[in-house]
Amino acid sequence: MKKEVKVGLLALSAIAIFIWGIKYLQGQNLLTPSQTFYIRYDDVDLLKVASPVVVSGLEVGTVKDIYQDPENLKKIIVEITVDKNVRIPKDTEARLISTSLMGGKAIVLSFERDCSGDDCAQSGDFLTGKTVGFLPSMAGEKAGKSMEEVMAKLSVLLDSIQQQMDTGDKEVLQRGMEDISAPLANLNAASHTLNLMLANSRGDIESALDHTASVTEMLAQQRDAIAQTISHFNAISADLEKAGIGQEISELSNGLKNTMQNLDNALQQFNGLLADLQNGKGSLGLLLNDKELYENLNTTLRHAELLMQDLRLHPKRYTRVLSKKEQPYQAPTEDPGIGN
Repeated sequence: MKKEVKVGLLALSAIAIFIWGIKYLQGQNLLTPSQTFYIRYDDVDLLKVASPVVVSGLEVGTVKDIYQDPENLKKIIVEITVDKNVRIPKDTEARLISTSLMGGKAIVLSFERDCSGDDCAQSGDFLTGKTVGFLPSMAGEKAGKSMEEVMAKLSVLLDSIQQQMDTGDKEVLQRGMEDISAPLANLNAASHTLNLMLANSRGDIESALDHTASVTEMLAQQRDAIAQTISHFNAISADLEKAGIGQEISELSNGLKNTMQNLDNALQQFNGLLADLQNGKGSLGLLLNDKELYENLNTTLRHAELLMQDLRLHPKRYTRVLSKKEQPYQAPTEDPGIGN
């Protein structure tokens, strides 16, 4: 083969690869069979060529072209290509949604039923177009409907306020605004106080977070050692259970529990006895609580002591049983009982 022919074939191959690459970057794969559908929109909201076409979250195609409707210049026609194996009903709704805060767009093919044969949309058919707002796109269809209801109620409220202002009942409206502004001012003050507290405690919070991170890191570093310790403890527990020590410890614990119960009962009885003594029950209680009885008993004991002392010092005085003559009492010179 001549050199010129090789160069020509190489150039044609490069051009073909270049064209295929351009189309691929535009979302069109020339090697994959596809079907084409058209959609009319009032506003495409900056939709771009190569934006994705999605069915139930699965990308099944791309936007091929966007142009004005020749028959109605206020309408925009969007041409999309969809994988040949994807079947969609003729009443499919093509919803133009926002995919991100940065302005990304996509077309979602929404339908409620399956299709087969002639009931499916054919390549070249027009699909019904619908533009979905930003909030419904981000929050979902149900949330979008709820938002629309809220906006409708808000519109009614604003109309009512405007009517009050037009009828001249401004004083009532002003009082209502003041009642609303007072809680808002309190909320603002509370928010400011909270910000000051957070600013003043920022160092403590950061220190606490640092300590928590340090403890977490230490636990992570010691994870293997902790796991090994737990394993050893489990092994020791198993050995103790096999040796029967656990049962002996249980019996010892039960015996100690019974002993403590008996001791508690004895202490309760002793407390009861002390309470009876304090309340004057029994002879000992009377002796402890009756001052007069105590003094009489003390005097009697003192007299008995003196009598025994006199009997020891003067025994003859108590041995004259048959004598009728009464002996005069002579006090001893050293009587330990006198003066005491």
